[in-house]
Amino acid sequence: MENKKSIVIISNPFGFGPISIALAVIEQLVNFLSNKVDIIYAASDKCLEPLDEELREKIKVVKINERDSKDIKMVLANYNNPLVIVCLNRIAINTAKDLRHTAFFIDPLTWLWQEISKDYLKANIYYAWDIFNAREKVKNIKNAKLISPTLGNLPKARVHKKNLIMIHIGGFTNPLVPGFSKNYLIMLSNAINNFIDRMRFLKMIVTGGSEPLSFLKKHVKKRKNIIITTLSRKDFISTLNKSNLFVTTPGLTATLEAFALKTPISFLPPTNLSQWRQLRLFTNKKLVYKKIEWENYCLIDWNFNLLTEKEAIYKFNELADVIYNDNILRKKFEKNIVEILLEGKTESKKNIAQQNEFIQKIGTNGARIVAKDINIYLRNR
Repeated sequence: MENKKSIVIISNPFGFGPISIALAVIEQLVNFLSNKVDIIYAASDKCLEPLDEELREKIKVVKINERDSKDIKMVLANYNNPLVIVCLNRIAINTAKDLRHTAFFIDPLTWLWQEISKDYLKANIYYAWDIFNAREKVKNIKNAKLISPTLGNLPKARVHKKNLIMIHIGGFTNPLVPGFSKNYLIMLSNAINNFIDRMRFLKMIVTGGSEPLSFLKKHVKKRKNIIITTLSRKDFISTLNKSNLFVTTPGLTATLEAFALKTPISFLPPTNLSQWRQLRLFTNKKLVYKKIEWENYCLIDWNFNLLTEKEAIYKFNELADVIYNDNILRKKFEKNIVEILLEGKTESKKNIAQQNEFIQKIGTNGARIVAKDINIYLRNR
């Protein structure tokens, strides 16, 4: 057992969004508190993928399964009354509160829920990203605190971008559904091959989780100007800042980072329910110019708004299979991806001003606010 004050951060392996939030908070905690407390990142291999070595050296890393309460209990037992920070993980917040620890919960998706989970609200402070209609959702919740998105330290946006396209395949793996849509990735790889054959002078970086990237590598032609790799959060931000086009599944964190860095952005079809809803919200605010949606190819006779996240993921995978198995639809899908790679940069430049105005309004310093609150809490503890 240790006498030194400890902070344990636990994320959720549901895409890199929650992981990026955890790392942004850790980054701020290191700046505020590294000499005063032990900062412990309890994480699985997937949640460790975006952790860069420089930050890793400043904290303690403990390998766990973030969705196993026994693992979480074993970690927390090693520290004397730790403060626990949870990023969008129901099991972790329940475990921490069952053990009567002080716990803070960060939720970027408050706006998404029909009703905020009572488990999430067990936290001493429930941090809600102040985006879309989140303010209305938490107005009567006493322990809720609205914060800007927790994007951490972002560099100044580069004015002159490089001749580089960055493709990000986020949300392909998650704990709710085994495996991932291989047919989606095959069609994406076909489009990349077609594009690169025509644009050999241009450099491309494809990033995401290691498992879908390993599959993609088998289908993308080996070229000197294509790099397929999982990036640390630090390298992801650096690459995003210098790219002249960012093509991504519509995850919230990556999208807002592109807005802040004034990088033109185009969207691939969503892989989960939150991505599907986010794309619509951004479209309604006129922040999207180039996108591909499943509804462009298939008649959909169900309402995504009535589906659970798990049900929706199976439906998205099913749509990818339908398109892949129809020769005409598959060619159209692959052609449309090539088109956004060719035209997305030019078209997206039109809406950079609107995107930047949007991100300036909602802010990016939520991680700093969380770190300051923790610093105050520990001083008074």
